[in-house]
Amino acid sequence: MQIVASRELTHFPWNIGRLAEGEILLHAFTKESSYLECYDADLRPLWEICLDRRVLAMAVSRDGKPWVFDEGGVSVFDNRGQVLSRVDVQMSEGMQLSAFALVDDGFVCACALDNERDLLAPTLQRINSDGTVRWSTTIPVGTIACEGCVQSSADEGWKVRPVDAWQPLTWVSASSRLTVSGDAVLAGFVEMPRSGIGRAYSLSLDDGSIRFTTKTGPLHNVGALGDGAFLVGYQGYGAFETLRYERNGFVQASWASQGHYVISGRDIRVIEVDNTIPSRSHIARLAKGGTVRKGAWLVDPQPSAPFLSEDGWLFFICNEELLAARNLSIHKRLVLWPPDISLFPTEIVGNATSIYLAFSQHSPNPFVARLVRVDFERRPTLWARIARFLAGRASV
Repeated sequence: MQIVASRELTHFPWNIGRLAEGEILLHAFTKESSYLECYDADLRPLWEICLDRRVLAMAVSRDGKPWVFDEGGVSVFDNRGQVLSRVDVQMSEGMQLSAFALVDDGFVCACALDNERDLLAPTLQRINSDGTVRWSTTIPVGTIACEGCVQSSADEGWKVRPVDAWQPLTWVSASSRLTVSGDAVLAGFVEMPRSGIGRAYSLSLDDGSIRFTTKTGPLHNVGALGDGAFLVGYQGYGAFETLRYERNGFVQASWASQGHYVISGRDIRVIEVDNTIPSRSHIARLAKGGTVRKGAWLVDPQPSAPFLSEDGWLFFICNEELLAARNLSIHKRLVLWPPDISLFPTEIVGNATSIYLAFSQHSPNPFVARLVRVDFERRPTLWARIARFLAGRASV
């Protein structure tokens, strides 16, 4: 792996995407404004526009168009930064758009309370690209509890026991992205910033009916298995596990691992994410019977989400290095910045030969932000190696 192109950025990068013709799109921001910045494959600037709304997130649809979600709705752009359409989401007073997922002919979004003062049940809506609301579902809150949350009191002789179930003070989206699996969408909500305890809800994409709710706990990562099934990770308060929920909510399996899920058919790998020091995270595989097969150890317990190349390589950031992993082993490393500088990376996007990411320093003084392109050598397939060997024998 090697950095073949790099450029300094004037704004903090937050989201990254790759358009239909290979252009790289950044959502970046300052204290005052948000921006869309577009670069060609060699990182030469193509255009930049200033957005007039506070952006929640950005996604690129299957046809290569940028969708930009803000607190009030979504704008769809073309590859030159011109607005093609705008959909404003109708919601109750005090609510704002907090999470989304692109689906056929539109999107699904969550709307939650925009402050921490009151508890108001969030809603999920499926909206067509022309603004038509197909369905809207209010998410029940109820009470929450977690075995890892404990209490003790003099009245009980200071005996430690789980905290009694309580009404959450807030119920906000666990992530800005909803997860789609077949004909279902999974939306997670947590009590933040108080306890971090929450649960996720699986809804039918057809009519918005709630199929099941997950176990209550410290929600973390989620993965889509297809056909309405999901992986749900829990991390914190002593929990470090993944549950597999079938489309009807039945827990089919569990593993003592959780993190960024890489799902390729029946093969499930995990870039583990934890909060322990020293790190206990690994590249792992979730096998039958709840077995976890551990691979390479990760020195940083908080690695980035990985990019999966066409030929099975995983690329992710760990301890200021870009790692290239095959199966459960790390094969290549590339230092992106000195280990004594703490930087925040975006997600990674790419194609068959190159990957792109941006990063910025956590502290604005001094301001450091860059966009880089890294090229990697594709490992030839077995048949390609055999053909190369035979060609060599024939030339002798």
